[in-house]
Amino acid sequence: MAMVRRGETLTEVASSLGIARSLLQYWRHQARGRVA
Repeated sequence: MAMVRRGETLTEVASSLGIARSLLQYWRHQARGRVA
């Protein structure tokens, strides 16, 4: 299945990584705000 939907998988992974990165940056920003 992963091989068949190679394009979709890559897109989903890229999207997931982008979302995770945004959430991580947001969380780190909130953490800094709380600590400060």
